[in-house]
Amino acid sequence: MYSISNEVFNECNEPREDAKILNDEYSCCSVYRQIISDFIKKEITMNFYEMTSPEYETDRASDRANNVNLKMLSFPCIECSVCGQISCGSRFMKWPVPKKNLRAFQKRWPIPSEDWFRLRDDYLDEVNLPKETLILPGDIIGVDSAKISSPKLSDIIFPSVAVFLFGERAASVLQNAGFTGAELLKIPVSFSGKKYVDIEPPVLYQLRVTGKANNVGSPDSNIVVCDVCHRSISSHVTRVYEVDESRWDGSDIFNIDENENMVFVTERVREALLTAQLNNVVFKELPLPVLPIVLEILDEQKARLQP
Repeated sequence: MYSISNEVFNECNEPREDAKILNDEYSCCSVYRQIISDFIKKEITMNFYEMTSPEYETDRASDRANNVNLKMLSFPCIECSVCGQISCGSRFMKWPVPKKNLRAFQKRWPIPSEDWFRLRDDYLDEVNLPKETLILPGDIIGVDSAKISSPKLSDIIFPSVAVFLFGERAASVLQNAGFTGAELLKIPVSFSGKKYVDIEPPVLYQLRVTGKANNVGSPDSNIVVCDVCHRSISSHVTRVYEVDESRWDGSDIFNIDENENMVFVTERVREALLTAQLNNVVFKELPLPVLPIVLEILDEQKARLQP
């Protein structure tokens, strides 16, 4: 949504010197087009929001609102034999689901480097991906399954970090509006237990974000500090989330600084979801302060970069 100040409207209503000498309709239209162009360049700003879950009063309330038990398929984290650190990301990748050694992809616990690289090489061979494909520790291949205990679900569900699920009603809002920067991937859903064996489970979609933006003052990319496990850290400590519009790809839905744990949206998305009266979602307007615990981690990472 664009916001325009009262000063601009007042300026548009003021008579202009150049309008006095213009008599034909075309020239008058040109003047007003110029007025509009002037205030667009000077006054229009974009509003951005974090799309997130509400603050629940209790853990039980959170469990009721997000009552989906997910089994993810991902590469495990790595215990690097070179840098001695544990490296683990959360990129969502559109890769084929493996059929062999599934148990190894169902746990994210760190494994030794030698085992991790063997698992990676076997996977590339099985799914016929090029050997040079960049796979990072923690990369998420997809949702293996979703178990639910009741057919009554929230419109938008936040079952775990970096996972955003949309019910059928919420998904239709996104699809009908044609928003950019994300896609909806249908996931397999089944009931746990035998209470609802005669009922078709509801449809759920995973939101996969493809839109990108950078935070004001942040570098274009992180610094890779280990060439073996590809562990990377940022040289910039982000203290406030604020979109650098010159480095935003224009998507309606996007991540900032490649952080897939948080989803940001434009005013258009916020208005559409609020108008549809979807539940279990809130929107926090940017600029947005970074949580203190996150700042502590980022400050520690930056200190390691000092010579």
